[in-house]
Amino acid sequence: MPEPIMFFDTPYSIAGQAHLVAANGYQGVIRYMRDTGNFPNKASTQEEVDDLHTMGLKIGHCWEMGDTLNYFAANQGTADGTIAAAHLANLGAPSDQDLVNCTGAFAAYDFDPSEDDIRNVIVPYATNFHAVMSANGYLTGAYGSGLTLSILRDI
Repeated sequence: MPEPIMFFDTPYSIAGQAHLVAANGYQGVIRYMRDTGNFPNKASTQEEVDDLHTMGLKIGHCWEMGDTLNYFAANQGTADGTIAAAHLANLGAPSDQDLVNCTGAFAAYDFDPSEDDIRNVIVPYATNFHAVMSANGYLTGAYGSGLTLSILRDI
């Protein structure tokens, strides 16, 4: 069995703290791509990316803006994909690598939509988010319920 890879996510800046991340046995961190009202320093920064990479750590990114069905629409997926791709490009993220080396984003669907809502609302959003990210050379993943992920996996 391969060794597990240990990551953690945080909505807080960890700039200047990569040595502590490494000392505690983590291989990387999942950071977010947009500030929010509750977390004004939620978005990853170049300083963090450089600090993590200097310590040999990886960074993954999560795009998480909506936590209710009302947020997700096909045109919102296009807009969000555009912003997410620009954020990665601004961090100097290379394209066509993998999701845990700062080269893509996990889109979060952090609630429990019904199967119909996933197929009729989440899938069009995810399709457009992925299309924009892919056109910019970035990979996408998803974070969500088992049902959400199983349907997205099959599209």
